[in-house]
Amino acid sequence: QDAFDWTGTLDPVTILAVPAALEFWSASGGWDDVRRRQRSIVDDGASRVAAAVGTEAAVAGSFRAAMRIIRLPTPLGADADAARSIETVLAEKYRIEVSLMPLHGQSWVRVCGQIYNTPDDYDRLGVALGELL
Repeated sequence: QDAFDWTGTLDPVTILAVPAALEFWSASGGWDDVRRRQRSIVDDGASRVAAAVGTEAAVAGSFRAAMRIIRLPTPLGADADAARSIETVLAEKYRIEVSLMPLHGQSWVRVCGQIYNTPDDYDRLGVALGELL
C-alpha cells in the first residue's frame, strides 16, 4: 500500500510559472482580446486552406471559436486509416499537426487559430494537402 501512496517528487515549476503566465496573458490583452485574435487568425487561415484545396470552410463563422473545419476535395472514405496516414505524412514530412476526419460522407481537416500561428502556417498546409490529395 505504501508504494502506491507515494506520488514521487513534487515539481514546483508549474506553481512557480503562474505569475509569469498571468503576466503574459495580461500583456496579450487579456482573454477577450486573445479570443478575438484567435477567431480572426482561424477565419483567415481557414479561408486560405479552403482556397488552396478548392473547397470551403463548412461552418458559419458565428459558430466557431478558435477552430474551423474545411472540406477536403477528395473524400477519404469511412476508413480512418487513410486519414491517419495523411496526418502522419503531414507531421513527419511537412511538420504540420492537424486532424483529418470523415463526417457525413465527406472528409474534413480541422484547423486551429492560436496566437502563435501565422498566415504562412495555413498556406503551407494548403500546399501540403494539395500535394497529398
